[in-house]
Amino acid sequence: MSPTGFRHGDIASELAFALQSYVKPRKLGKVPAAETGYIFSLPGQPDTVLAPDVSFVRADRVPASTDPSIMTFLRLAPDLAVEVASPDQYKPEMAAKARLYLAAGVRLVWLVWPASQTVDVWRPGTDAPVATLTTTDALDGLEVVPGFTCPVVDLFR
Repeated sequence: MSPTGFRHGDIASELAFALQSYVKPRKLGKVPAAETGYIFSLPGQPDTVLAPDVSFVRADRVPASTDPSIMTFLRLAPDLAVEVASPDQYKPEMAAKARLYLAAGVRLVWLVWPASQTVDVWRPGTDAPVATLTTTDALDGLEVVPGFTCPVVDLFR
């Protein structure tokens, strides 16, 4: 993938900062830098690596700092995956990516649409977003990032 545009990076950074500011003091887990790769394929299969714009992994799932796997792509699905749509990405393509994340074990997916200033919320067991949030709504970490909320409008300021 080629580098993202400024707006895309700014939105991802805003959300990553909000998540990190909430997660770190509570020791809930890790919010690695954008484009951190995760291996989504099963052992023995060709590697499928995906790199969300923002992700979160619960503390009890993060390998110890002495575990050699921490130096490579983790072979696990993050608990939360966020994708910020680029201008050339469309709903069917992004929906397929959300379904892939969910099938791999991601528990919550947020697809951010800069042009419409909306966020589609995806959950396991669904084939479509369970909600589309606007600038009058707030993101909710639900049981994945308990207690986390962020006004959608803050992503687009």
